Amino acid sequence: MIKNNIEIKNLSDYPVKVRDCFEMIDIFKDQFGLAVNELSVSFLNDKEMTLINRDHLSHDGSTDVISFDYRESKSSKEIDAEIIISAERADLQAEEYSVSFENEVARLLFHGLLHIAGYNDDNAEEKNEMTKLENSLLHKWESSA
Repeated sequence: MIKNNIEIKNLSDYPVKVRDCFEMIDIFKDQFGLAVNELSVSFLNDKEMTLINRDHLSHDGSTDVISFDYRESKSSKEIDAEIIISAERADLQAEEYSVSFENEVARLLFHGLLHIAGYNDDNAEEKNEMTKLENSLLHKWESSA
């Protein structure tokens, strides 16, 4: 589905609510004062995610979310990016963390968007900051429903 320069594709075997993803992206854009030049979000199974992780990041195994930032200037206020989420991993993590599948999908989408906005999780301090921002965004999304 495409809307306002945003394309969201569910290529997985899991019931991702694509319309909810558009709402999440709108909440993110509003909070961070960003516009979308072009954004692609794809939901895949673990097998495909493992191949992308290996081929593009030289990492073994699957992961839950990968973000590719295509902006020429990292200070740009326009998003030009691709986010790939393992819906299979989201399902497993939802069970592990005792949250709904939709909640985990939202967290992963917000996490990917935060990476595009310049946030990192390379150390404990950065990871803590990202988790706080994810929680804030999740709260706004859940409150808007």
